[in-house]
Amino acid sequence: MLSNPFIQAALWCALLSLLAWAISLAKQDASVADVFWPWMSVGSGAIYLLSASPPSPIAWVTLAGITVAALRLSVMVKSRIARGGEDRRYTEIRSSWGRGFGLKSLPGIFMLQG
Repeated sequence: MLSNPFIQAALWCALLSLLAWAISLAKQDASVADVFWPWMSVGSGAIYLLSASPPSPIAWVTLAGITVAALRLSVMVKSRIARGGEDRRYTEIRSSWGRGFGLKSLPGIFMLQG
């Protein structure tokens, strides 16, 4: 079962979502989700690439492109958060969800992105 790349990719995404959620609780900033989600694509792509035997050169080039895009997006989002705090969307969700936002954000934001 764990040899199935779909299951491996789903586990990767779930673990990364849990890590991002834990960091968001510590920082009181759900914008962390936007920094982590591109890396779910990179990890999933790497899992599928490594499950191919042998991986083709175009697969490696594609994964490299996804990785560069993920790095660029993560750095951009992280710098935006550093300048302005939590993204407005998450601030609105936080206020509308009320008490228990931290717990509600795991399935409602972080696992949903995973």
